[in-house]
Amino acid sequence: MASEPAGSAHGVRYEPDEKPPWPLAAGLALQYSVLAVGGVVLTVAIVLRSAESSAGYLAWGAFGALLVSGVATIVQAWRVGRLGSGYVLMMGCREFHDDPAQPVGDGRSPAAAAVVASVGGP
Repeated sequence: MASEPAGSAHGVRYEPDEKPPWPLAAGLALQYSVLAVGGVVLTVAIVLRSAESSAGYLAWGAFGALLVSGVATIVQAWRVGRLGSGYVLMMGCREFHDDPAQPVGDGRSPAAAAVVASVGGP
């Protein structure tokens, strides 16, 4: 199979060191934020609802998780001394899942473990 010439990059619009136009960057940031916020809030909601917490506690828990995720993401994106990578990396709540052969939500994540424990599981 023949390789493509070095000068052709199909589908690549911007190199890593180039800046896209502001409207495009803002639209991509909005899409990324909407996707990331769902995982952060949902994890907190599952854990706190399984613990039968009040709605006020759930609101504070979601606020705290979003605040910590936001600060950690900002530190990752900007280099603060020796901290941060200088790249946009969303830092937030994620299910711990170490075996790709097992389905997600198989009881090995903290949120799934809390639900299983609350209903009398192993």
